[in-house]
Amino acid sequence: MILISILTAAVVLLTFYGWMGTPLLLALSLSVAALILVLGRHHEHRHDDLTMLDSLAVRSRLSSMNPALKAAFFVLILIVSVAVDSVPLNAAVIVLMALITVAGGKIPLHAYLELLLIPAAFLLVGGLALLLDYSPVPSGVLQLPFFAGYLVVTRACQISSLVILCKALAAVSCLYALSLSTPLHELIAVLRKLKLPELVIELMFLIYRYIFILSRILSDMKTAADARFGFSCRSAVMRTAGGTMTNLLILSFRKASTSYDAMESRCYDGHLVFFTSPKAVKELHLLMAFCCILALSAVYCVGRWFL
Repeated sequence: MILISILTAAVVLLTFYGWMGTPLLLALSLSVAALILVLGRHHEHRHDDLTMLDSLAVRSRLSSMNPALKAAFFVLILIVSVAVDSVPLNAAVIVLMALITVAGGKIPLHAYLELLLIPAAFLLVGGLALLLDYSPVPSGVLQLPFFAGYLVVTRACQISSLVILCKALAAVSCLYALSLSTPLHELIAVLRKLKLPELVIELMFLIYRYIFILSRILSDMKTAADARFGFSCRSAVMRTAGGTMTNLLILSFRKASTSYDAMESRCYDGHLVFFTSPKAVKELHLLMAFCCILALSAVYCVGRWFL
């Protein structure tokens, strides 16, 4: 979590360097890093993120909506966000998805922010790589000596990094909004209506299920190793890591065999069936979706006009 905080502060600092005063920029960078550290400390005392994601989707107030409507709405916004180079639009999508998930679905804000931290490391590393360029001579708005040349930050790099990071965050926000409002069995029902091959659907479900199982097993094994001082020194860490990986492989095969036996005892014939209750498409939900799309269109037009 400390690494993510440092990466966040560095990306914010380099992205907006030259756009605002240095003291204000430093204060902004440190504030964002401190917020992530606070969330990280709270995050360490929570149960598994994957279990939290699944349970929050079931408890969401938006789970009563028609799943096909939700999937179409979120996927449409995701496609538009990725296809259009507009920072105001993508920023509006990020805010809108947060409002839909937290205010509409009654998902706790801290839980939503914790989940957003999971892909943050990948996005921040990519953003940092986009910000920095190598030049044999000093150029751009910031120059850092690096061997025989300079690591430079140019306006073009700043704009490109900001656009791509906003796109990525908007896409992640859309996927989280869908995942936190629609249980997996309802998404599978939507995919079946779209005539996705059964093999793909069943593999998707089984992989998703086994991520939960193996994650829980790994968490229990880490707790047991920690109780036996398995992380007390470097050599102990190496032995613990090797033993954990070996045991995890063995237990994964054992769990797979046990799960298949359980499925066969429930008359499994090669076709996974899930019970889903029908949920009608309400006019109010259609109106709300239309208003959201209209608001995003207005933000895009205003952004194109003034920026």
